[in-house]
Amino acid sequence: MYCCNRYCMGDYMEDKRGYLRLIDSSHIENRIYFMNHTFNGMFYLDVEDFSVHFVHRFSNGQDDALSMSSVNLACGDIIYFFPAKANAIMGYDFTRQQERIIPIQYFQGENCMLGGIIRLGDIVYMFPSDLGKGIYRFDLQTERIDKEVELSRLFESGFACGNIFIRDDNCALLSMAGGNKLAEVNLQTKEIVYSKEFGEDMRIFSVCFDGKHYWILPEGSTDIYEWDIEKDTVRIYTNENAVWGERQDVAYSNLVFLENEILVLNCHMQNILRINKEKKTIGEPVPFPEGFEIVKNKFPGRPVCEHYVVLGDKILLFPGNGNMLLVYDIVTRQMSGKDFSVSPEEDSVLQKALKESFMREDSFKERDSLWGRLEDYLYIVKADKGSDSISFSGEQSGKLIYQNCQNQV
Repeated sequence: MYCCNRYCMGDYMEDKRGYLRLIDSSHIENRIYFMNHTFNGMFYLDVEDFSVHFVHRFSNGQDDALSMSSVNLACGDIIYFFPAKANAIMGYDFTRQQERIIPIQYFQGENCMLGGIIRLGDIVYMFPSDLGKGIYRFDLQTERIDKEVELSRLFESGFACGNIFIRDDNCALLSMAGGNKLAEVNLQTKEIVYSKEFGEDMRIFSVCFDGKHYWILPEGSTDIYEWDIEKDTVRIYTNENAVWGERQDVAYSNLVFLENEILVLNCHMQNILRINKEKKTIGEPVPFPEGFEIVKNKFPGRPVCEHYVVLGDKILLFPGNGNMLLVYDIVTRQMSGKDFSVSPEEDSVLQKALKESFMREDSFKERDSLWGRLEDYLYIVKADKGSDSISFSGEQSGKLIYQNCQNQV
């Protein structure tokens, strides 16, 4: 069980530390690099001691780093961050310690929202969430971005791309986010070679691949579907004792396929669960470590857990809205927690990023059913005196100040 009643802004003000969030990462030697999502900042996690280190703040003017990176890819000495909702690919060159900003030209719309990417050699195929806006290719050698005209024509109807997997050397399998369709595309011949449509009541949230079968995690359901693409058969796993968290729209976010078990990462369910393949059920919970809590922030819809990295007999789980990094021991089948936060005292650039993050967090307004604690309000005023970057309601702020002062009398 975890607690859903903690609001992070007060904690930020008390210990002046910010919790980190990520969707994807690049594991290079003993470091895991990632783009944080609650503010503009690139970090790495040292897997030897689980310490977190600030690397870079990008200068493209976007404070909301969730917009800047949905997936990343390491190529030589450069890590590229592909956008969730931005108009450029961000890159960081470790040798030169310089950023690279590569505009995505000719894209239909102000920002490119990617459903996923596929790398074949030196070419990265970029699939927007709305494929009707075109598929693009990024050349890793020249850093040139061009529209894939022939592939784009296959999806002019507006297929909403959710997940992408490489089926073989040339084919990619795409899932329709919020829909009931899957399509297999040959990237060499530029044609759809296979398509699958499930029942009308199916709404795909995500698809996972165990190396042989595809596992479908739907919206609005606590079931999981294992699909054998070769035999075109579906096996259903049910959760008879589902316990939701605060939201009841998407149950699961990802699956971790281990040798002797399958972990079901919770999107908005209350716990991480295990699948029993024999009984075709979902249910045995994996207890969170003591002290783990959900931290409300401006991304309340993010999954509780989503991204993971395998490190030998350990699984690192990066919560979307949690207060710690989770470490699952495959041998003992137990979960422990590690600090996954940063302090503004560690770096002057980080200090600026964190301060801006504190000011943007809407959740601080919700503390004690008000817009925030007086201490939090005064902290921001002092930290950014004379700035007009924050807007407060006079009525709510006045009520807040009055009630807090009244409590001090």
